[in-house]
Amino acid sequence: MPKSNTSKIIKILVPVVLLSVIFSNTDLDKLRSNLKDIKYHYFILGLALRNVFYILSATIRWKWMLKTLFQIDIRYLKLLKFLWVGIFFGYFVPSGIGIYIYRVIAVVKDAGGYGKNIMVMIFENAAALFSMLVLFVITYPFVIDKLVENHWFGDYLVLTWISCIVLIVGAVLAAGAYRMSRFQRLVDHVNRIAGHSANRVAKKIGHETEYEIDIHVLIEPLFRKGNIIVIIAISIAMLIVASFGSNLIFRSVGVKLDVAINMFATSLSMILLMLPISFGAIGVREGVYILLFGLFGVAAETALAVSFLEFFGTLFINSLGGVVYVLGRLTPEETARKI
Repeated sequence: MPKSNTSKIIKILVPVVLLSVIFSNTDLDKLRSNLKDIKYHYFILGLALRNVFYILSATIRWKWMLKTLFQIDIRYLKLLKFLWVGIFFGYFVPSGIGIYIYRVIAVVKDAGGYGKNIMVMIFENAAALFSMLVLFVITYPFVIDKLVENHWFGDYLVLTWISCIVLIVGAVLAAGAYRMSRFQRLVDHVNRIAGHSANRVAKKIGHETEYEIDIHVLIEPLFRKGNIIVIIAISIAMLIVASFGSNLIFRSVGVKLDVAINMFATSLSMILLMLPISFGAIGVREGVYILLFGLFGVAAETALAVSFLEFFGTLFINSLGGVVYVLGRLTPEETARKI
């Protein structure tokens, strides 16, 4: 069986197996009760902070990175359209890579070429992951006294926390030392691989141009004038606001949590949900919510209800990107008739 088919089968089986296990151990009456008694004002506000604000601020980060790092100036609303449509088309692709592919292809038509735009996506993802690690490391000491005693996963949290600290320190050291001669040899090797990969992709989409990529030139702007600090700061702010949104969605089902718990769980859950093992993180998200919020005494049915609310709320917000895409392809007269 081809490797690609095996991967697809695994990504279909994972959510089926996980959801089967979850539902077999869930009190469905309690789940229905949680979903029935929703306080909609909390839910709508939480969704606005967790999803809409996240998309708007992600567009600000994207525009800032394009203009500051590579002098690519594209209107905010145009980038917002590209991002929202990309989320609509790419949400169910594991790790969300479809979102980034769409955004790169959309922006390349305006300016920058593939190298710069792909590098912006890499910087963005690296900054997001680093921000998740930082927020998890910072919030863990503030929630440790709120953990349920004798929870089986609690013993692994300290090891996870230490591992994240090691990763953060390693990333900082690597960023500070990338100009060393040994790193230059690594950069040269990456240049050859990147150039070869870019040419293969170009031929597949019908371009015959030979691409020469200099990774050093593409990375260098990140380290000018504290640019990397700004990107990470924006990313952390986005996570904090999303955590407040998550806190409000829990309130919508009658659960009041310390917002530090939401920051802790949001950062760690986003790291886990980056694993490319399920389409749209279905099944994985539900299991992660039950596990992480169960550490703080939240019932499995409540965590599952919040997971479903966030999932279907996210689908609704993402579907607006589809509306934007359709309206963008119509003439002004057709758009007026549709509206």
